[in-house]
Amino acid sequence: GACAQQTTRDGPPVVAALLQNSPLLIELFYAAALGNFALLPVNHRLTPSETDDVLLSSAAELLVTSVGWLSKCESLAWCRSNGGRTLCQADAAPDSSLDVRWLERLPVGVEGAVTTAPHPGPCVVEMFATSGSTAVVKMVPHTDVAVLTHAAATMAALGLSASDEHCWAHCGPMFHVGDVAFVWVGLLIGARHVFIENQLQLGLTVGTMASEGVTITKLAPSMLALITESNALEGMVFPRL
Repeated sequence: GACAQQTTRDGPPVVAALLQNSPLLIELFYAAALGNFALLPVNHRLTPSETDDVLLSSAAELLVTSVGWLSKCESLAWCRSNGGRTLCQADAAPDSSLDVRWLERLPVGVEGAVTTAPHPGPCVVEMFATSGSTAVVKMVPHTDVAVLTHAAATMAALGLSASDEHCWAHCGPMFHVGDVAFVWVGLLIGARHVFIENQLQLGLTVGTMASEGVTITKLAPSMLALITESNALEGMVFPRL
């Protein structure tokens, strides 16, 4: 299908991320809060034309991706129209730690795309793309104020605080709008994070949850049903879940 026309928008620049679940995505959320840009996690299961629709509709100025998907990105109309403004993750990220030094490398060569002056009021810090039932790409923006308000309400409802020792497992896709709570609350309480690239790998998912002492995770209902109905849990215990 034809790509949507690139839109113009007020507010901070948009940095898109085409990545599987990884520490780099967590770092990008954190960098968005510090660097005055809006992060747009892109569904990596989309076709190239659908990916173009998302990137052009959001007016994304920069794309962060991994080596494995670099060739796919180079074929995008967005990439050609933006002169290849793509940052690539050269090496595999560590399994369960945050390397904040990466933040210092983000603005290099970006020509000011993520270093604009702070906004005086609420500022969009993340965006999510959805098509719903219309098959037309729509952007869902979240401001920093909305994120903090939602995170505070979530922490209060679940009784979470920075004094708890948490390990959060990112099993569900991190391009989902639910990350407004699941990523930010984990960062605010200082949780340790572990990542599953494909939650449909049932054995890997439950094995990681057991071995890492996971306290909180987010699963699709269909995945939860598969786990509870299989024998993959045999002999496993989850005392902290």
